[in-house]
Amino acid sequence: MADTTDRIDPPTARTSLDRQRVDPSPAGTSPAPPPTLERRRGRSLLQHLPFGALLLAGTVLRVLTWLAYRPALVFPDSRSYLLGAVNNELGTIRPSGYSIFIWPLVHLNGLASITLLQHLMGLAMAVAVYLLLVRLRVWPWLAALAVAPLLLDSMQLVIEHYVMSDILFQALLLAACLLLLWRRRPGVPLVLAAGLALGLAATVRGAGMLLLAPAAVAVLALGWWASGWRRTLALLVALGLGFALPVGAYMLAYREQHGILAMTSYTSRFLYSRLAPIADCRGLALPDYERTLCPTEPLGRRMTTNEYMWALKRSPQYRVRPPAGKTVQQVLAEFNRRIILHQPVDYARLVVRDFLRGFQPFRTVRAGDVPVAPWLFAPNDVPSTTVPGRAALYRQFAGYGPVVDRPVASWLTGYQHLGHTPGPLLAACAVLALLAVAGVGRARRSGLRVAAWTFASLCLVALVTAAMSSTFSWRYQLVQLPLLPPAGALGLTALLGRRAPDDDSAVGLP
Repeated sequence: MADTTDRIDPPTARTSLDRQRVDPSPAGTSPAPPPTLERRRGRSLLQHLPFGALLLAGTVLRVLTWLAYRPALVFPDSRSYLLGAVNNELGTIRPSGYSIFIWPLVHLNGLASITLLQHLMGLAMAVAVYLLLVRLRVWPWLAALAVAPLLLDSMQLVIEHYVMSDILFQALLLAACLLLLWRRRPGVPLVLAAGLALGLAATVRGAGMLLLAPAAVAVLALGWWASGWRRTLALLVALGLGFALPVGAYMLAYREQHGILAMTSYTSRFLYSRLAPIADCRGLALPDYERTLCPTEPLGRRMTTNEYMWALKRSPQYRVRPPAGKTVQQVLAEFNRRIILHQPVDYARLVVRDFLRGFQPFRTVRAGDVPVAPWLFAPNDVPSTTVPGRAALYRQFAGYGPVVDRPVASWLTGYQHLGHTPGPLLAACAVLALLAVAGVGRARRSGLRVAAWTFASLCLVALVTAAMSSTFSWRYQLVQLPLLPPAGALGLTALLGRRAPDDDSAVGLP
């Protein structure tokens, strides 16, 4: 009797014909060939076409900016940066890390090389952000949109052309993000390098001093979920050590030149100027030598923050007579502390107001603000700003200038009405990032929460720090451009459920 039981041959007994895939093609037609490596590469390159177009546009805009105003744009702060680089002196008003950065350029080729390098840094930052976002599995089109503000915003183009510290500050913050996020489990060397970048940022701008805190939160999350508390502690130590090395070295050099262990001698002066317009000394028990610091004008009729800072003949802080054993800076610091403790709500309201102003639709200013004109293209001359001894500055550091190519400058002036990143869009990016950090919806298991936190928190802390100590200026808001759009792209990607890579090549959070 024949055996009717179905037999299943083991895989080792199958013929090559059995292993072939069934051809679904109609009779008489040949099956479609599998995609070749070249075709797959072509599709992959096509995905990056939007970024390539944006990068080309950003390059053209920077070339036009470099040609429109030669050799560079200068601001009153530029004078101190340039003279500090030439004289090897650390400034007492603001940190001089930027002077150290431009020192070789000043001695080699002057102003034109500074602006050329800063424009190249702007392009390099865009490329670096795009590569990181694609590495973290952000859609290429979304990653391209995230770098569009950095590449195309007209105010970013202008600030890159100034001999100012802003672009270096942006680049160092972005470098810290890249170092922390390039690998899923960053080792001690990468975290140490990130701390160094943040420490160098603190020597460039005073707003960098508080950036260690959000970076430490990111390192804590990365280390704890990936490696346990011992490795987390090692990473935190590496971050703190990296931050302390440039800051400590700078403070020691400052003490060598100026006799005190500090970053600047004007920190208390800046904060006093911020507080004086709202200070109410009624009910405060003040020593006689601090009474001079109380403004006598009623609220609403006082000088602006800028005037309290720079009006040497009218500002009360320049009439202080400290008692024996105290310095003017100590007296100002004690007065500032009393006012903040006496009016915490007023001070918080002032900080929040100026912080939120950076997200308004258009870059407008109010009475008493720093003018916006220096950060705008001008058709017939360099952007409007008053620089004492400007002609001599150009002669000393370039040998010519300023030279304005009016047709190009006029075109850029028209472009800036289009090349503008709306504040509400940047605010939406921050909200998306924070929602992802909070683990809303699918973001909880996306693996992108630490990345969104790192970009968003470094930017927001820098903005809050500026609002705490300085008057509102659109210049201080430009740190949003390299950090908030990538944070928003990461947040949106996380909320839509796209996961970061699970291997050790990129950052993740379980």
